[in-house]
Amino acid sequence: MKLSEDQINKLYEFTKRHYVEYYDVQTELVDHLANGIESQLEEFPNRNFDEALTLEFKKFGVFGFMDIVDSKVKAMNKKYRNLVWHLFKAYFSIPKIVISATLLSVLLILMKLIDPTYVILSASVLVLIVLSVKIFRLKKLQNKRFKETNRKWLLEDMVFNLGASGVFFQLFLQFAIQSPAHIVNNYPILSSIVLFVLMLFMYIIVFVLPEQIEDLLQEEYPEYTLVA
Repeated sequence: MKLSEDQINKLYEFTKRHYVEYYDVQTELVDHLANGIESQLEEFPNRNFDEALTLEFKKFGVFGFMDIVDSKVKAMNKKYRNLVWHLFKAYFSIPKIVISATLLSVLLILMKLIDPTYVILSASVLVLIVLSVKIFRLKKLQNKRFKETNRKWLLEDMVFNLGASGVFFQLFLQFAIQSPAHIVNNYPILSSIVLFVLMLFMYIIVFVLPEQIEDLLQEEYPEYTLVA
């Protein structure tokens, strides 16, 4: 017995009430619930939809959907890190390696012409300002997209919340604040490379991935173009 469209919509609402906010995770759970309910109704014709749903939900245990959501978040975190790493490596292959080499050279020249500690602290302030502005704009864009579609996607949420940016920014600040002046002054090349790598990761997370969000969502979710 196939469920009606109204019953499918009730399943979506059911997942929302149980704190599943991402549409892609909701869809997977709805498919699972629908298959289980359809099997129950075929085997027990006198059982109604709500009873079958209650029994099906009990199969998820005391934590309900939380274990499924956690596993999906972990899997998407891994995918997100792979996306960042893939884009990072692209800057060390032709033709982007030319840009990377040029920027690294400029940074190294600055470290030689100006006090390296001052360069690092100035870069930290600049990154903090840019990051704050970008977070505000991305949050605004994310809210706008949600109002238009009433759907939130797990990958989209990670991209717009800048995923691993907190880790890299923390490393950036630690490098800027805790690096002894004599190390920075004595090893300007190494300091330049570390600074460049951290800034490149931040650039990818803050600018590149958000710009590619539509392509990323279409690639990750075949159903995205149908419901977006």
